[in-house]
Amino acid sequence: MAFAPKDNPKIAIAVYVEEAGFGGTWAAPISSLMIEKYLTGKISKPKKEQRIFDADFIHPEKEKDDSH
Repeated sequence: MAFAPKDNPKIAIAVYVEEAGFGGTWAAPISSLMIEKYLTGKISKPKKEQRIFDADFIHPEKEKDDSH
């Protein structure tokens, strides 16, 4: 869960990504991007955004199989 800005918050958000490991791996980056887009109308780190777009949350075992 997160809110922003610290003083006089304009947005509060909770992100849950099932079967995706620790919150810092996916949920925190997703929430930070959503908050940034809401507050500024743009994303300052497009590579971070692309990492989320490229992720396969439906078939996470596929990433493990690709390493063999």
